[in-house]
Amino acid sequence: TFLLLWARIAALFAVAPVYSSSLISFRVKMLLGFVITAISFPLLQRSVDPAEGALAYALALGFEVFIGLLIGFLTQLIFTAFQVSGQIFSIQLGFGINEVIDPLTQAELPLIGQFESLMATLVFFAIDGPEYLVDAAVSSFFVVKTLDLSHGASAVTASLLGAWKLMFVIALKLAFPIVTTLFIVTVSLGLLARAAPMMNVFMLGFPVTISVGFVAFLMSVPFLVDGMALVLRNLRADMGFLLKGLATS
Repeated sequence: TFLLLWARIAALFAVAPVYSSSLISFRVKMLLGFVITAISFPLLQRSVDPAEGALAYALALGFEVFIGLLIGFLTQLIFTAFQVSGQIFSIQLGFGINEVIDPLTQAELPLIGQFESLMATLVFFAIDGPEYLVDAAVSSFFVVKTLDLSHGASAVTASLLGAWKLMFVIALKLAFPIVTTLFIVTVSLGLLARAAPMMNVFMLGFPVTISVGFVAFLMSVPFLVDGMALVLRNLRADMGFLLKGLATS
């Protein structure tokens, strides 16, 4: 029973934001999962029924790992939305080729995308996001105990498709004010080029676009933080809805 509980919590830490960072060693992740499992074991030991037989137990263990990976992966998609938002803005600004390594995900991101990723991480800590993930992992044992393959497969597919859709919607909403501003600048430069053909608008466009883009970005930072906080707070309710969808009657 303890191994089944530990498998779900440890699998969540393997892919969840912040916890899955390569800066945290694998031993620390497993130890953290062990400690949380040991603390919550008196409360959760009746929520899992170990199956009889090696094959049935192996399937139950795989199911626990799958649920933990699913919770962590869907949470990671929200952070990916913030990175995509910064990437959209960087391409419009002309910084799409300027990429650096994100220390948390070890992925190549534009500078603005990395900045938004780090900003989202700070917001995640500010609203007690790591505690929310632990609470979601512990609460999932009371909601999802067994998985009916015919019901669970459709629920998982619908949840993943909805999460991918939500990721792009969030990214576009966060990037929309800045992208709209840069679009207006581009249209204005185009009209200027038509009105004054002798002016080298191509050379003038780069500093103007970068300057206006950074000013618009700095002005939108408070709204970006509020939007990130709102999305991350709603993550707890969305995760509960997902787990209820996976639960069998």
